[in-house]
Amino acid sequence: MAALTIAGTGVSLLGEYQQAKGEQAQANYQAQIADRNAKLADNQQQDAIQRGDLAAEAQARRAAQIRGQQIAAMSANGQQVGFGSAADIVRDTETGANRDTGNIVQNAFRESQGYAINAANYRASAVGDRAAADQAMQAGYLKMGSTILGSAVKVGSIYANNGKIKN
Repeated sequence: MAALTIAGTGVSLLGEYQQAKGEQAQANYQAQIADRNAKLADNQQQDAIQRGDLAAEAQARRAAQIRGQQIAAMSANGQQVGFGSAADIVRDTETGANRDTGNIVQNAFRESQGYAINAANYRASAVGDRAAADQAMQAGYLKMGSTILGSAVKVGSIYANNGKIKN
């Protein structure tokens, strides 16, 4: 009977160890996924900034083209561009273009910050997942220790009841 208890303990220990290793592997896998997602979010952040820069440059070129067309049209009509309402029109165009360019840059920055926050969250998740992996093994070892102690009590009880251990 004691031999069966000891054999059962061995099987239980193996099962508990395998379960802990499985939980550890799962948590480590989740950490790897979180790390990859963080890198992806970093790339998305850089992409948002680059797209914003390109869009701002394109907006500035369009604004310069419009300003040039306005100046050419007013000059062709004999207006002096540097004075009066002609100057006001050019100045308003430049002000609107600068505001639009600023909005493009600001929106790209906001988008990039969203990706930066996602990356930080993924990194924090990876840290938590690695801690869970460590905890899984520690919990497994504690469970195995408890199984050993419980089995030792059972084996001791078996020997005591069979009269092999005398007080």
